[in-house]
Amino acid sequence: MAENDSGKTNVNADEARQKTIAFSSGLINNAKEIYFEFGEHRYRGDLLDARLGEHILFRVRHADDGLVRIPVDYDLSYLRAIPENGKPVTFKVKLLQKKIPHLLLSFPMEPEPEVVRKQTRRFMRVTTPVVLKRRDNTMAAADRAGIGTILDISEKGVMLQTAFALEKGDRVTIFINVSSGDEKKNLEMPCIVRRVEQKGKQFTCGLEFFKPSPQSLHAVADFLALS
Repeated sequence: MAENDSGKTNVNADEARQKTIAFSSGLINNAKEIYFEFGEHRYRGDLLDARLGEHILFRVRHADDGLVRIPVDYDLSYLRAIPENGKPVTFKVKLLQKKIPHLLLSFPMEPEPEVVRKQTRRFMRVTTPVVLKRRDNTMAAADRAGIGTILDISEKGVMLQTAFALEKGDRVTIFINVSSGDEKKNLEMPCIVRRVEQKGKQFTCGLEFFKPSPQSLHAVADFLALS
């Protein structure tokens, strides 16, 4: 009897999975528009192929450096299907491979209940060393260092205030404490200076994380989820 019950359970689970796959496949194939999203990034694209329940091949129409930097195996990304009528449907997916503009994504399974894709930002005032790479050779060892204050953090980068003179395009390294509870997490994060505003001797800079590891991105996302 136990074996029969187990067999029925497996069959029921398989049937439920097949129904989910068929439902998701229908939503995606009949969508008016499809987008691949992560953080602040949003890319309209086209579904080229699908292996039901395994993966899909997605082509981005207009790629940028954000898509270049996203690491393979990144699983904090989403596929959003916009239907002709009704509300958009969002699926959590994992980036399996990329050969821009083509992306291989895990097959979108269960739709997310309600996902609003907006940038989560956490305000903070934390002091950090700021290590500036030599401007004439970004691969060389750092030649200058200063101190700054992180004003806020998102999955994409931080806002930094410092008296250390920085310029747009500079490569810097900062250090971020994203500890939660008893678990200690201190990240060393390479960044690119994307914008600079100077008031007197103070510089307020927008820093974008440069080629962050999946582990670092997960740690930042976990930290933001606590806010």
